[in-house]
Amino acid sequence: MAAQPTPEEIARRKREFREKAMAAFPFELLEAAGDRALATWEQLRDGGHGFPVVIGGDDSLDLLIGPFGPNYPNQRTAAEILAAASTIRHPGDLAAHMADGEAKAREYLRQLLKSRPDAPLPKMIVTDSNGTRELTREETWAAMLREKTPPPVGEWPAEAESLPELSVARTYRGVLPKVYIALVPTEIGQPFRLTCAMADGTPARSPNITLRHCDLGVIDMALNSSV
Repeated sequence: MAAQPTPEEIARRKREFREKAMAAFPFELLEAAGDRALATWEQLRDGGHGFPVVIGGDDSLDLLIGPFGPNYPNQRTAAEILAAASTIRHPGDLAAHMADGEAKAREYLRQLLKSRPDAPLPKMIVTDSNGTRELTREETWAAMLREKTPPPVGEWPAEAESLPELSVARTYRGVLPKVYIALVPTEIGQPFRLTCAMADGTPARSPNITLRHCDLGVIDMALNSSV
């Protein structure tokens, strides 16, 4: 059996992966103090050197740059990913993608029930007008196999709620000491489309959003393994 890597070796490999992934990331990355994220975003927005997108802290950055690492499967260039993303139609494609995944999950559970009727199940508790109770095994199976009703599609709000700071610049523990900001090349005042796709070309869970500099207050997005 091969020897397990030491904690130092794991840390070294992680650093090397991160360095290579950041070197391959197609947009300029800047750093800012978490409590200055909004002010820095506003300054960069008016600087004319690209549109700033606040990514978040180290954890958010690691999720974003992962597909640009040397060992990531199905690697594509940024242009190829954006070309695949440009074919996504929101919200229809997103809803269809999620519905397909849920249907496959229900089919897996049906097959599991046939092959292993005594398979362990999660504990499910409901609260209604009669109080709180734990579902029976039969009720749990029925709940897990029940097709979900998709939520109604609403309209994009005409006015965004005013927030004192960016949510990606803080966690439940408080404001992050450092955040990363990506500068996406675009012309000031010109509309552009920011679309999202996973590195293998499948739709990401983030929607297509059309943004315009002159009427946008704050970009506050968490990007997870997508561009």
